[in-house]
Amino acid sequence: MPHILSRSINQLFEQSNKKKIEVDYLVVGSGYGGSIAAMTLANKQENISVVVLERGNEYVSGQFPQDLAMTPAYLRVEHYQDRQARGYASGLFNFHIGKEMDVLVGSGLGGTSLINANVAAEPEASVFKKDAWPAEFKKPGFSLAKEFKSVRNLLDVSGPDREKDKASGTNRTDPVSRYFAKGDRYQSHKQLSESLGGQFESATIAVNLDASRDNTVGLRQPVCCRSGNCVT
Repeated sequence: MPHILSRSINQLFEQSNKKKIEVDYLVVGSGYGGSIAAMTLANKQENISVVVLERGNEYVSGQFPQDLAMTPAYLRVEHYQDRQARGYASGLFNFHIGKEMDVLVGSGLGGTSLINANVAAEPEASVFKKDAWPAEFKKPGFSLAKEFKSVRNLLDVSGPDREKDKASGTNRTDPVSRYFAKGDRYQSHKQLSESLGGQFESATIAVNLDASRDNTVGLRQPVCCRSGNCVT
């Protein structure tokens, strides 16, 4: 029986025996940002209460849709011209269709990390030069390298270590490639990329590829079983 982390909102109210629940911190959303914020707040001091709200369900391995025929039961679509959302209120795949941009997010315990293969790619420096970012980001010498490194360490990201490669001058040590290199899809994508003259490398992902062990925050994390559920 898988270990369930979440509780329904009804259980929360039943446990409190109150119509109103007071907490020190209320975090809306359980994705990368929400979960890390909740953990940081909970560790900030003793005897404080932190509640995380998530609209979706909690999924464990084997409960994700396995093929396209199952997908409609996991959809929710919101259109900027229609105030009424379509599909299921707790749909895993939540499409936001906007006037100029469409966004796909995940609804469930873990947020979009449930459907994005746990890709943790660091943006290129040029991304932060665009007008949409605050002026501070575009000042000469501005860098988020320290912050990105902190996040990589916290999430225990696996993938090419470009800093180490540059310092050593050796070939990149890439655990993701070693883990998936024998797969037909990996080889097919590699051959296609090379035939088009592109540069092929595996993505950096927040997935445990080595062995079942305690992660950086002390929780037991099983090794990847290659089910594909994280990019269902």
